[in-house]
Amino acid sequence: MIGLLSTFLPYILALCTALGGALMLRQGYNRQLASTQDRIIRAQEIERRGLQEEIDAVKLELRKQKRILSTVQFALKRRGLIISLDDGDFISLYDMGKQTTVTIPTQEAKPIEIAQEKEEGS
Repeated sequence: MIGLLSTFLPYILALCTALGGALMLRQGYNRQLASTQDRIIRAQEIERRGLQEEIDAVKLELRKQKRILSTVQFALKRRGLIISLDDGDFISLYDMGKQTTVTIPTQEAKPIEIAQEKEEGS
Protein backbone atom coordinates (compact mmCIF):
# COMPACT_ATOMS: atom_id res chain seq x y z
CA MET A 1 0.00 0.00 0.00
CA ILE A 2 2.79 2.41 0.92
CA GLY A 3 4.58 1.47 -2.26
CA LEU A 4 1.48 2.18 -4.29
CA LEU A 5 0.95 5.51 -2.51
CA SER A 6 4.57 6.56 -3.00
CA THR A 7 4.28 5.68 -6.69
CA PHE A 8 1.18 7.82 -7.29
CA LEU A 9 1.95 10.60 -4.78
CA PRO A 10 3.83 12.81 -7.29
CA TYR A 11 0.97 12.46 -9.76
CA ILE A 12 -1.64 13.23 -7.12
CA LEU A 13 0.32 16.30 -5.98
CA ALA A 14 0.73 17.49 -9.56
CA LEU A 15 -2.98 17.02 -10.21
CA CYS A 16 -3.94 18.88 -7.02
CA THR A 17 -1.51 21.70 -7.88
CA ALA A 18 -2.89 21.96 -11.41
CA LEU A 19 -6.50 22.05 -10.18
CA GLY A 20 -5.65 24.64 -7.52
CA GLY A 21 -3.83 26.78 -10.08
CA ALA A 22 -6.73 26.55 -12.51
CA LEU A 23 -9.16 27.63 -9.78
CA MET A 24 -6.93 30.56 -8.83
CA LEU A 25 -6.58 31.64 -12.45
CA ARG A 26 -10.33 31.48 -12.92
CA GLN A 27 -10.92 33.52 -9.78
CA GLY A 28 -8.36 36.13 -10.92
CA TYR A 29 -9.92 36.21 -14.38
CA ASN A 30 -13.39 36.76 -12.90
CA ARG A 31 -12.08 39.60 -10.71
CA GLN A 32 -10.39 41.23 -13.69
CA LEU A 33 -13.53 40.81 -15.79
CA ALA A 34 -15.70 42.46 -13.11
CA SER A 35 -13.23 45.34 -12.81
CA THR A 36 -13.20 45.84 -16.58
CA GLN A 37 -17.01 45.78 -16.68
CA ASP A 38 -17.17 48.44 -13.95
CA ARG A 39 -14.75 50.71 -15.87
CA ILE A 40 -16.72 50.27 -19.09
CA ILE A 41 -20.01 51.05 -17.35
CA ARG A 42 -18.53 54.21 -15.78
CA ALA A 43 -17.12 55.33 -19.15
CA GLN A 44 -20.45 54.73 -20.89
CA GLU A 45 -22.29 56.69 -18.18
CA ILE A 46 -19.91 59.64 -18.64
CA GLU A 47 -20.40 59.48 -22.41
CA ARG A 48 -24.20 59.26 -21.98
CA ARG A 49 -24.18 62.36 -19.75
CA GLY A 50 -22.08 64.24 -22.32
CA LEU A 51 -24.44 63.27 -25.14
CA GLN A 52 -27.45 64.29 -23.04
CA GLU A 53 -25.86 67.70 -22.43
CA GLU A 54 -25.33 68.05 -26.20
CA ILE A 55 -28.95 67.12 -26.87
CA ASP A 56 -30.14 69.67 -24.31
CA ALA A 57 -27.95 72.36 -25.90
CA VAL A 58 -29.29 71.55 -29.37
CA LYS A 59 -32.88 71.68 -28.08
CA LEU A 60 -32.18 75.07 -26.52
CA GLU A 61 -30.64 76.35 -29.77
CA LEU A 62 -33.63 75.04 -31.75
CA ARG A 63 -36.06 76.92 -29.48
CA LYS A 64 -33.96 80.06 -29.94
CA GLN A 65 -33.95 79.64 -33.74
CA LYS A 66 -37.73 79.13 -33.76
CA ARG A 67 -38.22 82.34 -31.74
CA ILE A 68 -35.98 84.24 -34.17
CA LEU A 69 -37.86 82.84 -37.16
CA SER A 70 -41.21 83.81 -35.64
CA THR A 71 -39.93 87.34 -34.99
CA VAL A 72 -38.65 87.69 -38.57
CA GLN A 73 -41.94 86.36 -39.95
CA PHE A 74 -43.89 88.87 -37.83
CA ALA A 75 -41.65 91.79 -38.86
CA LEU A 76 -41.85 90.90 -42.56
CA LYS A 77 -45.63 90.50 -42.38
CA ARG A 78 -45.94 94.04 -40.99
CA ARG A 79 -43.96 95.20 -44.04
CA GLY A 80 -46.26 93.37 -46.43
CA LEU A 81 -44.21 90.20 -46.93
CA ILE A 82 -45.39 86.79 -45.84
CA ILE A 83 -42.65 84.20 -45.42
CA SER A 84 -43.44 80.49 -45.27
CA LEU A 85 -41.26 77.40 -45.06
CA ASP A 86 -42.15 74.63 -47.49
CA ASP A 87 -40.91 71.35 -45.94
CA GLY A 88 -37.62 73.00 -45.05
CA ASP A 89 -36.42 72.75 -48.65
CA PHE A 90 -37.87 76.02 -49.94
CA ILE A 91 -38.78 79.42 -48.56
CA SER A 92 -41.69 81.26 -50.17
CA LEU A 93 -42.00 85.04 -49.94
CA TYR A 94 -45.37 86.53 -50.83
CA ASP A 95 -45.42 90.28 -51.44
CA MET A 96 -48.93 91.51 -50.58
CA GLY A 97 -48.37 94.86 -52.32
CA LYS A 98 -47.25 93.42 -55.66
CA GLN A 99 -49.29 90.21 -55.32
CA THR A 100 -46.21 88.11 -56.27
CA THR A 101 -44.58 85.05 -54.76
CA VAL A 102 -40.90 84.23 -54.88
CA THR A 103 -39.74 80.70 -53.95
CA ILE A 104 -36.13 80.29 -52.88
CA PRO A 105 -34.41 76.94 -52.20
CA THR A 106 -32.75 76.73 -48.80
CA GLN A 107 -29.03 76.18 -48.58
CA GLU A 108 -27.31 73.92 -46.11
CA ALA A 109 -25.22 75.80 -43.56
CA LYS A 110 -21.62 74.82 -42.97
CA PRO A 111 -21.47 74.06 -39.23
CA ILE A 112 -17.66 74.06 -39.11
CA GLU A 113 -17.45 77.65 -40.33
CA ILE A 114 -20.18 78.73 -37.92
CA ALA A 115 -18.35 77.13 -35.01
CA GLN A 116 -15.09 78.83 -36.03
CA GLU A 117 -16.80 82.21 -36.26
CA LYS A 118 -18.17 81.79 -32.74
CA GLU A 119 -14.73 80.92 -31.38
CA GLU A 120 -13.11 83.90 -33.11
CA GLY A 121 -15.84 86.25 -31.92
CA SER A 122 -15.57 85.11 -28.28
